[in-house]
Amino acid sequence: MNASSKIQIAVPPEPPVLSVGGAQVDGLQLQWSSKMNGGSAIMGYVVNYKRDYGDWEELQIESNVESHLLRGLWCGTHYQLYVTAYNRIGTGLPSDIVSSTTKGSSNS
Repeated sequence: MNASSKIQIAVPPEPPVLSVGGAQVDGLQLQWSSKMNGGSAIMGYVVNYKRDYGDWEELQIESNVESHLLRGLWCGTHYQLYVTAYNRIGTGLPSDIVSSTTKGSSNS
């Protein structure tokens, strides 16, 4: 008799694909999609963002959401953003960095 077994190894999720769907005076509409969850359900996302010459900030997003209106941003300001997904194994690699500018004119 020949016995065989299948071993499934779970790893952190693949990097999501991030895009900016629209800009407002104080916000950016973000959308992302996840390709592979690494063999374990995605438990959530972390959106990382910063304005030019600012510090990186992060925002935790629930696992059942693949879009978010990022509010409280500066008017007419350029931002860099990326998103990571995490599962029970760990946090995956970040998406490519996306750049976008809020509407309006900068006060700087």
